[in-house]
Amino acid sequence: MSLLYVDTNVWLDFWHARSVSVLFRLPHQYCCCAFTSDLEYKTEGLKEELLACGLQEIIYTLDEYYQTESYAKLYPALSVHDALALAVAKSRNLILVTGDKALRNAGRKEGVEIRGSLWLFDSACEHHALTDEESLQILQIWLKKTAKKYVSPSPN
Repeated sequence: MSLLYVDTNVWLDFWHARSVSVLFRLPHQYCCCAFTSDLEYKTEGLKEELLACGLQEIIYTLDEYYQTESYAKLYPALSVHDALALAVAKSRNLILVTGDKALRNAGRKEGVEIRGSLWLFDSACEHHALTDEESLQILQIWLKKTAKKYVSPSPN
């Protein structure tokens, strides 16, 4: 079983598709250490659902804290949470699952293995953790969400 460090945006992708629990049917374990403050204001009940499903809240080391500061300076586009995710993933040799472009780029430069929401979705399909109907529903929700980002309002 692999241990994955999952960034907030990935949890939000599956939360909006009402399919967080699906991920915990996969042969992975999930961890993060900054999710509580980052998620609490974005969703009601997600933190509790993640903990109930088995998300491991890890405590960063002093070395990881100092590395977080270094990454925040080296990669100014990273939030403190993202710099912490990078520091923990690198120091513990974890796969970092994120959709954040700046974090993905920084992770690649630091030699961290990077994956995203679609990788987890593919894994769920491969392990038959989703029915065809559930898979289609998730993709439709994600497409609608993505379309809203890129469709500009019509001029009046």
